[in-house]
Amino acid sequence: MQAATYSSVSPFSKVSPLGFCSLRGLRLRLLRQFQAFLATSRCAASTGSYHYYSAAPLLWRCAVSWAAPFFKSGRSLLAFGSNSAFKPTRLRRAAYLGRYEQKETTVKLDGLARLYKSMATQQIERYRFEYKAGKAIFDVFFFIDENPFVLLFGVKAANFSFELAVEKGFNIDPQLDRETYKNLCEALGLEYDPDNPFKPFNFFKEFNRFIPQSAVAAKMAEPHDVANYRSDVEEAYKVYFLKWRDNTKRGESVQWDNLQKTKKLLGEKAYLRCKQKNISSCWTDKKELANKVVLP
Repeated sequence: MQAATYSSVSPFSKVSPLGFCSLRGLRLRLLRQFQAFLATSRCAASTGSYHYYSAAPLLWRCAVSWAAPFFKSGRSLLAFGSNSAFKPTRLRRAAYLGRYEQKETTVKLDGLARLYKSMATQQIERYRFEYKAGKAIFDVFFFIDENPFVLLFGVKAANFSFELAVEKGFNIDPQLDRETYKNLCEALGLEYDPDNPFKPFNFFKEFNRFIPQSAVAAKMAEPHDVANYRSDVEEAYKVYFLKWRDNTKRGESVQWDNLQKTKKLLGEKAYLRCKQKNISSCWTDKKELANKVVLP
């Protein structure tokens, strides 16, 4: 919004005792008083909250003399020559939108509460299910062995995934970084619409309706399923669990990179056990050599 540009001759100069711009000494004194007023009054706070600009510099020396009484009365210089009924409406609308956006800072996924109860009953710590939205088919993982719980969305047929922390009460923060937001829109097949932008808040609210109410043992998340989306590990191409290796017997120590792969693909318990007992997880890229994971 451009600030209004005022004439050096005020429309109030004939009725205001401060409207004699020809008096240089008076102008200078009023300018100093006005600057001091801005530094100490409510105006200092309000003007810092907005960014005004103009195509031409404001003629402060002449404008100050007739505008000072209005600043002192608490009125805004921006209100001159504008619709006084319109400005408060915009401020109220902005405040409303601010409150509305604040309500969207968390999404409660109560569907996860039911799934969690079923998983805990069956001692399933990592679960995987499918979710379809738009043009995308998601692999969704729910990890309850991590603190906080983790919800991982992986897009099939695309090198894209993102994770969300599930806080107490099964609440998530729907805010996504710019890159994730862009990739998610592309995966869903959305076209940019400035009048109706995509809101992750609505995406997660809709997702909540399709969370399975109970877990099925056959859909426990396998390490190679997780590896498709957590690929920032050592020897990423080796996604099938092979065996455990006791490093103490070999006179060696478990490596940090191996512990991180164990943690990301097998979970927190496996990671802690390996760290405590100096054990490494061994992996292969051959599916036929894969073995069932049993903690050492």
